[in-house]
Amino acid sequence: KDDEWSKALYETGFYLGKYIYLADAYEDTEKDIRKNNFNLFKNKVNDNDFESYIEDILSMMISSCASAFETLPIFEYREILRNILYSGIWTRYEIIKKRKEKKKERFFDVRLRALGICFCVSPPDGIILHQSAREILNGP
Repeated sequence: KDDEWSKALYETGFYLGKYIYLADAYEDTEKDIRKNNFNLFKNKVNDNDFESYIEDILSMMISSCASAFETLPIFEYREILRNILYSGIWTRYEIIKKRKEKKKERFFDVRLRALGICFCVSPPDGIILHQSAREILNGP
């Protein structure tokens, strides 16, 4: 016979597992494309709304996980588990997201330098100025 908490336990684990799988697929997208491995997001990675799409999916998974978790009669370590569900997983996601952004920046920096183009960001307003390397070195 099923325990009275089996449905909530199952849903907590199921949606947490889905979150982990999807977050891992997000983290490995570029590597999987390079190696021609399967990746759930392979066909969406170049969409303009890819990052918001990922955040929406991950939010849905962890929301369902948290909803089921909150119905469980957990007394020991409840606050630690809540911290993981409500903060820890998003901290990890932000680390992955920033790492991916830095990789993109380095990729474009290398590409632009190979084309003889340098770029500068004007700090207060963030305007990007494009100039050829010769103009920056010798003046206009």
